[in-house]
Amino acid sequence: MRPDYLQKDNLFICEIIEEADVYYIAGVSKVIAEHLGFLAYESGLIFIAVSEIAMNVIRHAERGMATITRTSNNKGLEIHIDDYGPGIQNLTDAMCDGYSTYGSMGMGFGAARRSVDELIVQKSDPSGTSITLRKYLPVPDDFVDIGVVSLPAVDANLNTNEHMIIEYEGDKVLVALLKCVEQRLKTSVITDISKEIIKENCRLPLEQLIEKCSCTLKASEHACRFELALLRLAGDTVEFASLGSIGIHAHSIPQICFSIQKENDDLIMLEKINVMRFSRPIPFCFILHSGFLPYFHFSSIDQCSNSSKSIAMSIFDQYAASHDESDTVIVMKG
Repeated sequence: MRPDYLQKDNLFICEIIEEADVYYIAGVSKVIAEHLGFLAYESGLIFIAVSEIAMNVIRHAERGMATITRTSNNKGLEIHIDDYGPGIQNLTDAMCDGYSTYGSMGMGFGAARRSVDELIVQKSDPSGTSITLRKYLPVPDDFVDIGVVSLPAVDANLNTNEHMIIEYEGDKVLVALLKCVEQRLKTSVITDISKEIIKENCRLPLEQLIEKCSCTLKASEHACRFELALLRLAGDTVEFASLGSIGIHAHSIPQICFSIQKENDDLIMLEKINVMRFSRPIPFCFILHSGFLPYFHFSSIDQCSNSSKSIAMSIFDQYAASHDESDTVIVMKG
């Protein structure tokens, strides 16, 4: 089987009529995935997802159609499966392991969802069901180098800062820095809630992501003041949004000013969250910090010869050693 199907018009189409078609389509998907650069394990996961969803066409709809193409950003594989059956009666239950109307173990949807980055039910009604599967290549190692140093305050056991690094869609990296301002005993609960929200909604616009975290915490029993900064590299674009004293410094682009927005007395809830968007400079170096670098100067950093980790350690040693709070430095360079 040669992966030539996508080379002409970036498209492969096949009908699903019998069980043999299911494994043929899954096999084609696996070969194309390997051709695009997926490792054997990841290609195997694609095979599993496609075979599970395509088999449901045979079981519940008798016939359908599969379309295989590259993702819109050319960083992954997209498989679209349509059928002409009666639709999924209870989509919520169908997504849960153990639910089946066919007499099987009911693991198909769950296995497919866990095997890909995105499983989207485009429609499911009496005219049929349309499902899109997407799997992205890893973000290349040379896209960005990230170094982190994060420690609690001197003589303290609890670090009130938390950070996340999420890579997705083959060309996007989202870095989040969270800081619990009060009720430190609840730090782990607050950061766990926020991290789960950010993980599940990393594709949202930054202002919506911050609002979602704020609203969820405000409605919970763990409501308290917290600070949050988000920095996203998306292809050739950089986005930054921050609430509280968490700040950022950008090397070689002094004309770009990252404003710090103060939170309300009770909770972070602003009418409008400002987001800075600009073209990613080449080379670039961003320093995200938990609020202790108000007068930092880049002249002391050798961006070219040092790794992001060594830069973060140097900054931390110089500026955070005497600080009486938890300190975090995140350096992103490329």
